[in-house]
Amino acid sequence: MGYSPVFGEWSVASAHHERTEGPIPHHVIDSWERAEADVRSAFLGGKATLSVSNFTLANAGYYQGVLNEGNATMIQLSPPSSNYPVVFEESGLGNQTSWSVTVNGRTAGSLQPDIVLTEPNGTYRFTVNIPSGFNATPSSGAIMVSGGITIENIRFRTPWSTSSSNVNSGGRTLSIDFTGNATVSASTVQLSPGPSTNLNFRAIELGAIGTVNVTIPKSVTAREALASVYVDGVRDSNMMQTSDTNNYYVYFLLLYGTHSIQIQLVQTAIPYVEYTAGGALAAGVLAVMMLTFRSKKKRTQSSTANIVETNRPVA
Repeated sequence: MGYSPVFGEWSVASAHHERTEGPIPHHVIDSWERAEADVRSAFLGGKATLSVSNFTLANAGYYQGVLNEGNATMIQLSPPSSNYPVVFEESGLGNQTSWSVTVNGRTAGSLQPDIVLTEPNGTYRFTVNIPSGFNATPSSGAIMVSGGITIENIRFRTPWSTSSSNVNSGGRTLSIDFTGNATVSASTVQLSPGPSTNLNFRAIELGAIGTVNVTIPKSVTAREALASVYVDGVRDSNMMQTSDTNNYYVYFLLLYGTHSIQIQLVQTAIPYVEYTAGGALAAGVLAVMMLTFRSKKKRTQSSTANIVETNRPVA
C-alpha cells in the first residue's frame, strides 16, 4: 500500500482515511507507522498546511488485517484562496521615485511603476500617498474586486506654476514670464544681447516629463527674431514659437532632472522685398537729384550766355 501527499491539495492515500466535518477540511491518516510518518513530514511546512497533530480514533483494533492502534495523524489544511490581485499602475513619476497606496488598512509601497496587493471579493477604499512635489489623479477612491484581477491607473503630475524674473536689457528692466509644470530658477535668469539675444536659466522637472512656456518681450531685439532652444547644450528640434504685437512665446518639453536652458533669439534678415523697395527708392531719389542738378546746370549756362551777349561791345 502506498501514499501520495500533494502540497496544497487534499489528496492523501492511506490505509485508513476519514474526513471530519467542519468549516475547515481535515484529513485523518491512520496507516503503517512508516507511511504515516512520511505523510506527516511531507505536509509539515507546506503552504496549505495550517496544523499537524495527533488524533485518537474510536475504532481501535484490526481493520482488514492491519492493526489500528487508535493513534492517527490529523493534518488541517487551509481552504482554497479566494483572494485576487489588485494592481495599482502609475505614470508620471521619474527616476525610481518612492510611492505607496493604502487599501483596506494595509499600506504597500514601491519604487517601480506598479504595486500589487491581494483582496477577496468586495469593495474597498484606497488612498494614494503622494510624493512631495506631485499631484495624483485619482488621489483616492474605491475599487471593486469581483472574481479576478483589478487594475487602477494613477497619474502623477507636477503642479502648474507661474513665475517671473526681471532682467536688464540696454539699461531697461524687462520682465520674463515662465509658466508650466517644471520649476524655473528665476534667480539664475540672464539676458545677453549681441548678434543674437540669449536668455539663460536653469529648470527642474520632478516628473517624467514637463512643459515650459516662456514669455519674452519683443523689445529685447531690434526687429523680429526667430527662437532656438538648447537643453544642456543640445538643440531642441520640437520647440514651438508664436508671437503677438508685444511678446514672443516659446514652448518646449523637459525631461526629468535639472537642466541648463538657453533660448537664442536671432534677428531675421531684412526681406528681399524690403531690399528691392529700398533700392528702388534710393534709385528714385538719385534720379531726382540728377535731374535737379542738370536743370540747375542748364539754367546757369543760359544765364551766363545772356550776360556775355549783353556785354559784347557795339561795332
